[in-house]
This record gives sequence, structure tokens and C-alpha cells, in this order.
Amino acid sequence: MFNPRMRWFMLITANVLFCCMLGFHQNSSAAPGAGRQPFSNSVEQRGEMIRQLERLNAQLQEQNQLLRSGKLQVIASEKRQL
Repeated sequence: MFNPRMRWFMLITANVLFCCMLGFHQNSSAAPGAGRQPFSNSVEQRGEMIRQLERLNAQLQEQNQLLRSGKLQVIASEKRQL
């Protein structure tokens, strides 16, 4: 097919072209925008989780008060088939 000298020439040419392509690559496109953090702020995440847990806790307390008051009526119905 090709003699060994031609194979080496093609391999070296392909490597040079590949290195030239890497030389044109720009790193700036992957950099995060100004004012935007690359990762979420853990302090803000914790604060949000605490607020959500406090809301859930308040809802559970309301449900417990409703259940303990005896004003809750449960109506059982037959199981529906899907």
C-alpha cells in the first residue's frame, strides 16, 4: 500500500496539523462571566434550606393541631381501578 517513508510523512503531517488546530483553540470561551460565580454559594443554599425546613415545620404543626382538635373528618371511599 504505502511504503514506510510515506507512512511516517503522513503521520508527522497529521500531528503537525493537529498541533496547529490546538494552537487556534481559545480558552476564554470557557471562562465564567464577570459577576457570576462558578459554583453556588453554600451559605445561601443553607439559608434557603433552613427557611424551607422552617415552613415545613410550621405546616406540620398546623396539621398536628388540626388532628388533635378533633374537627377533622375522614371519608373513606372504595378503591378506584386505573
